[in-house]
Amino acid sequence: MERLSTRGYSVKLLCTIAHVSRSGYYRYVQATQKPNRDAQLAEKVRQIQEEVRYRYGAKRMAHALSKQGQEPVNHKRIARTMREYLVGARVRLRLFNIN
Repeated sequence: MERLSTRGYSVKLLCTIAHVSRSGYYRYVQATQKPNRDAQLAEKVRQIQEEVRYRYGAKRMAHALSKQGQEPVNHKRIARTMREYLVGARVRLRLFNIN
């Protein structure tokens, strides 16, 4: 459908022929671009985590990304990306003295 829409056919016409709603088509197009954006974000997160030795959580990571000039990213999206790409903060275990 993307090739036909670039050749001058309207998306509305193509969607009616394919029995697909326009919103469904645009949702599909947007969803196919999302993994690439998440992979780019994960790579930036991985670079920062290596610099700070995996000590930043999602909120501190969002602040660090915005300080670097990155467009603002919600801390919830960063948390999801960190979970999916396994670049989360390392949790320190506290030692308790049990006597």
